[in-house]
Amino acid sequence: MFAIIAVGLFFVGCSKLTPLADVTLHPSLPFDIQVTIPPASSIMSTQGSYTFNDSVTIDPTTDTLVAKYENYIKSWQVDSVTAIFTNVSTPINLTNVSLQVKTGTESFGWQTSSISITNGTNLVLDNSQGQLDQLGQLLNGKKSFTVTLSGTSDQDNVHFTLTVKINTTMVANPLGSV
Repeated sequence: MFAIIAVGLFFVGCSKLTPLADVTLHPSLPFDIQVTIPPASSIMSTQGSYTFNDSVTIDPTTDTLVAKYENYIKSWQVDSVTAIFTNVSTPINLTNVSLQVKTGTESFGWQTSSISITNGTNLVLDNSQGQLDQLGQLLNGKKSFTVTLSGTSDQDNVHFTLTVKINTTMVANPLGSV
């Protein structure tokens, strides 16, 4: 009888102690989207506007912290997303800019009707429509997703990079579900 009670107390005690092993980590997932708008002679344009549509696939499990704790993640939330235009070959104006996050079943993102860019220009990526929350849900699924940048430039023969960093908080427990 004593052994049964001792084993029962042990398991109850372990389940109460497991949260003490929670580890809070802050992995950031950086990526770049390279955009090149070729000379007008090689692309279709409409009244001096040149469209672009470039994407990159993100696999969150390639981050070393995420890979280390992948099987022990309890929760993962997005704190912020920063996006800065870099390597801008010449100052340009962009219209109908869209940064979309897509999976096989979901699509959400950010839009702006007009932005003038130079090196260091920020693209505002807030949570006004729950985008950061949706991105957090994607990360909790630990599946790859595609990020697409599209829009229209007022100039041809230019290139730029959108450097994006997803800043997160991840809680993991190496003890699993003891």
